[in-house]
Amino acid sequence: MFGWGADNFVYVYDKYQVGAHSVAPLLYDRSHNVFLDWFVHGGILSGCCYIFLWGTLLWYIWKTTLSQHQKAILTAWWIGSIIYLFLNIDNLPNWILFIFIALYVLNNLPSTHVYRIADKRLLNLLGAACVISGFCLFTQSVNDTFQAYLLTRKFAATTNPETKLDIIKTLIEKNASANYTMVSPIYDYAFTIRNSDMALNLKNDYNRYAFYFIENEIRKRPASVYLLTKLAGLNTGSKNYAGAIRNFQSIIAINPANPGPYVQLGKLYFYFKRYREAYAYFDRAERKVPFAETTLMKIRVRSLLDSAYNFEPDLLQLSGDDRIKNVFLIGTIFREANRLPDYVRWIWKGGYYAKNGASATVLYEFATSAYAIGDMSTLRQVLTMYAYSYGCSPQFASDVLVLATNGVDPSPKLLEYQRYCK
Repeated sequence: MFGWGADNFVYVYDKYQVGAHSVAPLLYDRSHNVFLDWFVHGGILSGCCYIFLWGTLLWYIWKTTLSQHQKAILTAWWIGSIIYLFLNIDNLPNWILFIFIALYVLNNLPSTHVYRIADKRLLNLLGAACVISGFCLFTQSVNDTFQAYLLTRKFAATTNPETKLDIIKTLIEKNASANYTMVSPIYDYAFTIRNSDMALNLKNDYNRYAFYFIENEIRKRPASVYLLTKLAGLNTGSKNYAGAIRNFQSIIAINPANPGPYVQLGKLYFYFKRYREAYAYFDRAERKVPFAETTLMKIRVRSLLDSAYNFEPDLLQLSGDDRIKNVFLIGTIFREANRLPDYVRWIWKGGYYAKNGASATVLYEFATSAYAIGDMSTLRQVLTMYAYSYGCSPQFASDVLVLATNGVDPSPKLLEYQRYCK
């Protein structure tokens, strides 16, 4: 009835999107339909008022004393504006143009359609209300947003972790609505410092404040998939897996149609070797939106649960492009099932067939698997494929074979194939 509040389209999107859209990143904070935005932000009353505003303007255009030609031009502008607003976001130039045209229309209305306020007390009251509302807007929104913007620029410009930590503390203290835009930079920097040589106490301080910052944003806003995903990432990176599981379950509560949290929960349970729970989550994710990685993780878990499971037909159900994109995951499935000879045979039979020839990752996987089972004949043929597909010199094949025949893993040399290419 009363909507979700200004600039809260992202929460509506999180809650109601289904299918592939539910995992696609949201690039905008509006729907690109101004009429829909007014309904989302202010509810039925707000949306109807906005429609009434434009409808009233059209009605007044045809009540003016202007010529029919002038009325037709204004009506054409009105139609063009409506089409534009149905396909774009609202902005200040739109409102400035609307106000100027509305004033022009009002100035050309017959006197019977114009009510002039002559009461000075009422005029003074309206003027005072405008001043007070402008003051509140500046102090409660514009000023805080501008100050947060300056801190955001400072955070991005500095490389000093102590300065970044001080900025986070300041943002927490100000608690501005614009803090939302800082969630991603603060989250990203937490992973940057995790593997750095920074002092441990500084790392711990930064992580503690990063957690508090994001949790504070979650507390003061509607349920947000975006914020909970960031918090789950911090929990996972800090090895607080129980916290990450709670976060992903909260995301499911917001939008059960979103397959993302099911996939992440499946991976977490897989990490703990709780394969049945992992399989259940991967299966639910696949039912929501079928993705190649999800299907392959289901196959991987099932092969670990059932040693007699023949997964090759299921692999071939995926498109050739999907199999090639996930070549290392498929190789892992065969290796975990102790079926490397079958893997080499499967590749020979066209497991990674592509019209444009074998990719470098496929050839690498083919060669390393052949070496692992001691199939030197296949390894030589794969090296011939390198020469045919990428123009590798005979020296490349010679160097790889020397390593392989001496019992040295040729994997690092295979990764250097471009050095031998023409």
